[in-house]
Amino acid sequence: MRNTEYSRKTRRKQKKRKKVLMMVVSLALFFVVISSAYVLTKIQTLNNTADIITSDVGNRTNEEANQIIKNAKPINILLLGIDNGAYGRGVDNGRSDTMLLLTLNPSAKKSQLLSIPRDTYTEIVGKNYYDKINHAYAFGQVKMAADSVEKLLDTEIDFYVEINMEGLMDFVNAVGGIEVTSPLTFTYEGRHFEEGKTELLDGESALRFARMRYDDPEGDYGRQKRQRIVIEALAEKLMSINAVTKYEEIMQAMSKNVRTDVPIKQALTLKNSYAPAFDNLTQIFITEHGFSLTNNMGENIYYSYADDRELLEKANSIRTLMGKPTVQTYPLLQQREDMSMYLVD
Repeated sequence: MRNTEYSRKTRRKQKKRKKVLMMVVSLALFFVVISSAYVLTKIQTLNNTADIITSDVGNRTNEEANQIIKNAKPINILLLGIDNGAYGRGVDNGRSDTMLLLTLNPSAKKSQLLSIPRDTYTEIVGKNYYDKINHAYAFGQVKMAADSVEKLLDTEIDFYVEINMEGLMDFVNAVGGIEVTSPLTFTYEGRHFEEGKTELLDGESALRFARMRYDDPEGDYGRQKRQRIVIEALAEKLMSINAVTKYEEIMQAMSKNVRTDVPIKQALTLKNSYAPAFDNLTQIFITEHGFSLTNNMGENIYYSYADDRELLEKANSIRTLMGKPTVQTYPLLQQREDMSMYLVD
């Protein structure tokens, strides 16, 4: 039984930003590590870290992956922020709290970052039913999450980068803390923040600053803005001279918290070919509409829904940057149930 008693709608405008949002810091970390490795002759340490964090999910063979990077082909990278490891949350219970699709075209020196709402109602590939897209990771880890995003946007994912929430704490601690200025006054899990006050935050405080949502007047969008504040402060610290001296701590944080199938051992090629694309980064959002469904226990479960035109527009923006022709429709749009009648404008 469906109802629309609990609904919400978030409208976001497309905008260009030259700074990197949540989870793209993982790639920024790669470039910092790469540069530091060659400056400090830490090649063996880099290779050791690569061996630890590399986890293949079967999207590409090693040969295919290496050829893509060697030939500087356009790529899609799924970026996953996993809600586990922090405050005692179990790894097995993690969900992809943050899902971003990063498209890089090195020859055009352009990149695009698409934010996928975690509550998006879509097919969970491998389960053969519809649910929130962030549940895909809980059901089938990276492989199911990647397959479900591919189906949602009619594209192919070349690589992934996964970082857990505890990783944020470790990276902040590795660089000696970050300075942030709170845009509002709030208390979250015992930590108080004052609007307009600049503080030096350790990893635990930074995570609390970034995670609060329900007490923010802007809801999830307000949380994204605070996440951006943390990530930009962290990225700035990582790019500083001081970060080079903390190379070992950064590498340890990466080894503990990051998993990826990006061929990191092609470090210099990655840096030289793909880093310039970040200078022209376009950030886009899926316009979502809220609705709720009643489950077997009589509970109203919130979902977000993007209409066909919205998904087609985003899918074609990815195809264009990947150098592929646009389409008029694709399988998911033809197969899924039209939920527009249950939405509240």
